[in-house]
Amino acid sequence: MIRRIAVSLALALLCTACGSSPASSKKQPPSFNYPRDGELRVDQIQLKATHNSYHVQNPDISNPLLAYTHAPLEKQLEHQGVRGLELDAHYDSKQGVFEVFHITLLDEGTRCRLLTDCLRTIKTWSDAHPAHHLVFIHLEPKDNPPATGTEAWFLELESEFLSVWPRDRIVTPDDVRGNVATLREAVQSRGFPTLGETRGKILIYIDNHETFRTMYTQGGKDVHGRLMFSDSSPSDPFAAISVLNDPVADQQQILDAVKQHMIVRTRVDSEGSPLPADSGPEFDAAVSAAQIVTTDFPSADENGGGYVFDLPGGKPSRCNPLTGPKDCTAEDVENPSFM
Repeated sequence: MIRRIAVSLALALLCTACGSSPASSKKQPPSFNYPRDGELRVDQIQLKATHNSYHVQNPDISNPLLAYTHAPLEKQLEHQGVRGLELDAHYDSKQGVFEVFHITLLDEGTRCRLLTDCLRTIKTWSDAHPAHHLVFIHLEPKDNPPATGTEAWFLELESEFLSVWPRDRIVTPDDVRGNVATLREAVQSRGFPTLGETRGKILIYIDNHETFRTMYTQGGKDVHGRLMFSDSSPSDPFAAISVLNDPVADQQQILDAVKQHMIVRTRVDSEGSPLPADSGPEFDAAVSAAQIVTTDFPSADENGGGYVFDLPGGKPSRCNPLTGPKDCTAEDVENPSFM
């Protein structure tokens, strides 16, 4: 009996020694080198995003505005060079969860029904590719918060993100504002953080109608303490991100906002417009300045080999043609060899 115990102890000690050997130690952190990471800022880049990124076409609907299907989120990130994802959030009060789909009953096809499932998919990809530049999540809540318990509802929405993503991997308005009085002053005076400060992270911004925005910005005053940014114009005290979906009609507004270091989201193939070629008024306007250029068609795989939008020279993203340094290259923003 004593001999058996001694053998067991010896084996346990041997296993402990094996576990501490270099061969079985924790995986070393990734190695990548971006010499301009301390110089280039997030507002100086341009990236490809997808509209309703979760969307799966309903085969029973012939409406051309709904006739698109996106690949799973991880495939968009991994193979299609997408760095901006749009999620529509519906609140299920019975279950106490936020679901992701387009239109109730009519157009509910989705790659990830629960918001938390969408976020886990993005985080799993991010964990495997820590050199990626900041990924933007465009959140469109489809419900207004209740008239009573508004703050608790907002905290519930924000907790969906924090249940999946650590706080230190989410760029928030207060991160950008720092010790400046307003977010607008911080953005217009110094811009967004650098690429080096934001690699491996996400930024969430809300696009919704005026009622939701007014409530989330505490009466149009600020987003202090909030997890997410809000759609805004340069005159708002919380100005940082602007949604201007028509690159032709909104061109002057886009230029004005980008010159003030704001981040602008626009669409290169907006609903109801003809699909652009690789040049033309809509295409040229969309890629001229806005940082987030959104498409329904990021790849030929899901649209039968038809029109595909890609950024000119983006691998996957590129320096902003209006605000980026002249000698900046796409590899300075995100180098595929580091992924």
